Parts: sequence; structure tokens; C-alpha cells
Amino acid sequence: MALNAYLRTKTFSPTSKAAEWLPWDTKPRLFVVKLHDATRLHYDFRLEHTGVFKSWVVPNGPCLDATVARSAIQVADHRINRFEGTIPAGMYGAGTVMLWDWGYWTTDQDVGEALRAGHLHFRLDGQKLKGNWTLTRWQPRSDPRQLEWRLTKALDIEARSLREFDVLAEQTRSVLTGRTLDEIALTPRKRTRTPDPRQRSLFPDDRLP
Repeated sequence: MALNAYLRTKTFSPTSKAAEWLPWDTKPRLFVVKLHDATRLHYDFRLEHTGVFKSWVVPNGPCLDATVARSAIQVADHRINRFEGTIPAGMYGAGTVMLWDWGYWTTDQDVGEALRAGHLHFRLDGQKLKGNWTLTRWQPRSDPRQLEWRLTKALDIEARSLREFDVLAEQTRSVLTGRTLDEIALTPRKRTRTPDPRQRSLFPDDRLP
């Protein structure tokens, strides 16, 4: 069976051993979603690609309703990390950060080409977000400053009507520590670790959001 066909039939959780046999460049890649209380409360949506997190700010957060498209502003790449805690005032991204979700993502596309073309289809296998999704560039590429995209859930078995289930309202705790955003803000900062089946060096620096 071809690799892409195999990946479509498999799901990989953050603790799954099933992905270990895959070559490094074809393994499912990490994704994280962070709830970030900075100047404004927003969600950071990040997909691992070429050794960094490709990053989007999603002001209203991801939605499981396939009829709802959420604005996603592309920002600078970030180092791969799973930081959770409070960034001191005066530093970039100052505020409280929660690791809201994390897991693996896969795609049948050439990621670089898809991002340049402005249309990326992918599958998420996280603890809160699963199934097929699409990122579509909305703003013309002629303006490279903070390109605006749309993040949309595909209509599949993981989709849920927003009227029936709001994942942001129902899932309010960290997947790393089980804390709420307020509890994180009140907790003195300390280093925490998340096991990863590939290699711990994927999280080289906890200091950056």
C-alpha cells in the first residue's frame, strides 16, 4: 500500500507508537493550538513544517462546524515548542499561554506548494481537534504583510454543528496540565515535559510561545 493511502487509513495520537517506523521526512508532523491571552485573547494555530511551526493567529478559535470559516492571520514562523505559562511583560507575546490542543497532522499535498498556492488540505489527530480541515488564503498574495486565511472544518464524521457543540466552550482546559487559563496565570512558572514518541529534541526551547 502506498504511504499516502496508508496514512489515510491510520490515526496517530500524540503517544502512538504506530508512526515510529516511518522515515523522518514522511512521519506525521506535530501541530499545536495555544490559547493566548495577550493584547487580545486569541488562539495560535501551528503546523510543523521544515523544522519550524508555520503559524496562524485565529482570533475566534477553530470550529468543528463545517459551515463556519474562521479567520486565520498568518504570522512569523515559530520554533517547535510546547510552552505553557506566563510570558513576562515587555517580552514578545507577553501574557498567559495555554497548550489547548496538540497532536499530529498529515496531508497528501506538497506542503510548500500548497502554502504558496494558498490552499492546504490536511488531517488533524489531536486530543480535541480531529478529522479533515482546510486552510485557504483569502487575502491576495500581493500583500505579504499578515496574510489572511480561512480555517475550515471539512464535512466528515468529526464535524459538529456549532449549535449542538462548541468545542471552545466545552473544552477549556490544557491538554498538558489540565489547568484553565486563569489557573495557569496564577501558577508560578516551571518547566514541564510532554513525552513524544519521536525525539525529545523536538521541543528544544520552552522559553518561546
